[in-house]
Amino acid sequence: QPMRGPRRMSRKDRAEASRHRALLLATAAVGSTVDHVPSEPGGGGAAAAAWSLAAAPTAAVAHAAAAARIIWGLLVERYPVRYCMAAAYVGDVLGLLILLTGLNLGFVPMLFLFSVVYGLNIGGSVVLTSVAIASYFGRDFVGTIRGTVMTITTSSSALGPVLASIVYDAQGTYFRAFVAMVGLFLVAAIVVLFARPPT
Repeated sequence: QPMRGPRRMSRKDRAEASRHRALLLATAAVGSTVDHVPSEPGGGGAAAAAWSLAAAPTAAVAHAAAAARIIWGLLVERYPVRYCMAAAYVGDVLGLLILLTGLNLGFVPMLFLFSVVYGLNIGGSVVLTSVAIASYFGRDFVGTIRGTVMTITTSSSALGPVLASIVYDAQGTYFRAFVAMVGLFLVAAIVVLFARPPT
């Protein structure tokens, strides 16, 4: 007997999913997090030359994020996905605190530590979000629901650097923007814990 593809999501199914508390909470948690933004100190000379090396951690984040997808993929098979998502958000907070400390001290090597810690946690978001949607709502509607969620999260990622740039223009530093990100990740960690699977 030939395998049937996933059935099409009806208006009733879509409305039911959009109203579901778990979907709303999960979307709020993922959507409240924004991508990291660039930061640079003022001044010039040797300090500026040293901080120009800060571009290298961007590549380190990408490599760590790639490895993280394997790690979080293994972890989510052993532990509930909402706990994994909360842990990843707390890890993001740790990474940002390392970054803030490095920026405050002007200690460039801490940016590489930030890159590893932040990358290992932020890299799991794609895997964990996909698993959460499939686990909570089944495989039939993964495309529709994930498309909706990703629209929100992509918009927040695009808006984050713009807002951070406004903060920088107003205050001459990204410090408060990073502090706001720490707060958002903490809120996301708490919110996602309340996104219990449908019963």
